[in-house]
Amino acid sequence: MAVIAAGGAPLSVQPRKPPFTTAHEGLVFGVEDRVEDWLLVRTGCDDTVWVPGASVAFHPRRSPGPVGAGFSFADFVVVVDPGHGGPNRGATGPTGLEEPVVNLDIARRLRDLLQSPHDVDWVTGGIVPGQAIPAANRVWLTRTEGPPGADYEAGLLFRARLAESAGAHALVSIHNNAEPDGPFDGPGSEVFYSVKDSGSRRLAGLLVEELRRGLAGFGTRWVGDTDAGAKPRLRDDGLTDYYGLLRRAEVPSVIAEGAFISE
Repeated sequence: MAVIAAGGAPLSVQPRKPPFTTAHEGLVFGVEDRVEDWLLVRTGCDDTVWVPGASVAFHPRRSPGPVGAGFSFADFVVVVDPGHGGPNRGATGPTGLEEPVVNLDIARRLRDLLQSPHDVDWVTGGIVPGQAIPAANRVWLTRTEGPPGADYEAGLLFRARLAESAGAHALVSIHNNAEPDGPFDGPGSEVFYSVKDSGSRRLAGLLVEELRRGLAGFGTRWVGDTDAGAKPRLRDDGLTDYYGLLRRAEVPSVIAEGAFISE
C-alpha cells in the first residue's frame, strides 16, 4: 500500500519521466510493481502510473492468515468501500439526501470506531467504551482523504486490488437501498456475498444479523425486499457474481445495503 505524503506526489507514465499530474496527499493506492525507488500503483480511475517512493508512505502487504479460534482483532485488516460517488449518485431520499454522502459518512464513522478499542454488549449489540476488543490493525478506505468531500467513484479493479495489496481479511462495500418491495417486519437490510467464497457468505450473514439488531432500535416504519437478508446475485449464466466488485475481489468481500433511503 502507498499513501501519498504531505504536499502530494508526482505521477509519471514511466519511472524517472516528467510527471503529468500530482496526486493529492492522503490518497491510497495499491502497489503492483517496483523498479528501484519507483512504485507502480493503480489509481482510482483504474489506471497504472509510477510514483517515486520518497513521495509516499509505503506499507508492506500483510499476510491475512485465518480468522477463527484464537484470532486477535488487533491483527484485523479491513478495506471499507463507500459506494458510489462522482456522477454515480445511487439512491436519493425524499429530502434530496444522496447515497454517496451517506455511504461516506458511515465509512468514516466505521473507520474511527475500528481504530480504537471498545467493549461490546453481546445481548444488544451495543458498542461501549472499554478495552475488551482492541483496535484493528489497519482500516483502509477506498475514498475519504484528499480533495474536500472526496466525491468521486473509485474503479472496481482499484478497489479489489487495494484489498489484495493490503492483505485485507475483508472488503466491505457500504451502500444504502432504494425501491423496496413494500413494508417489512424490521430493518430490510441485505448483504450480497460472492457465490464462490464461503468466507464472503459467512461475513454477509454476520453483517445482516448485526445491521438488523443495530437498526431495530430506531423504531421507524420499515420497508424491504421480500428476499432481504444475506444473498448472492448471479449473472444470466447462473454461475458468476452479478456485481463486478465481488467477481474481482481476491479476499472475502460483501456489498452491504444497510437501509432504504428512498422512502
